[in-house]
Amino acid sequence: MGAMAETAIFSQWFHSDLMKNLHYARWRKGRSDLEVDLVRVDRARLKPKWAYEIKWSDRYAADQPGELRGLIEFAKRNFDTGIPAGATTKTITAESEIDGVLIRHFPCSLHCYQVGKNVAEGRAP
Repeated sequence: MGAMAETAIFSQWFHSDLMKNLHYARWRKGRSDLEVDLVRVDRARLKPKWAYEIKWSDRYAADQPGELRGLIEFAKRNFDTGIPAGATTKTITAESEIDGVLIRHFPCSLHCYQVGKNVAEGRAP
């Protein structure tokens, strides 16, 4: 289901003019490979505007937000204090703070709907 959730969200973004500003981030830190599923880059400043991880699980919001290591590391390196990172869930809406990084958790289905609606109405998601 996780791969299907990623496909559903990406398929909504494909219809947006912002698609050219969306990227996948992956890097090595020590012996670990870290990644973030979706990063929007401001082309004028070449800086990330937001980033989120696509998950089909409530575990990260309910019990283990610290396991979103790639997202947390990315946010610490690239975002000023107060700019939230995001992570989709199966059903939970919540916020958590790990190492000074605010993570907003939101249902994957709701987010997929909202991106599609905004794109169809010509608004930037």
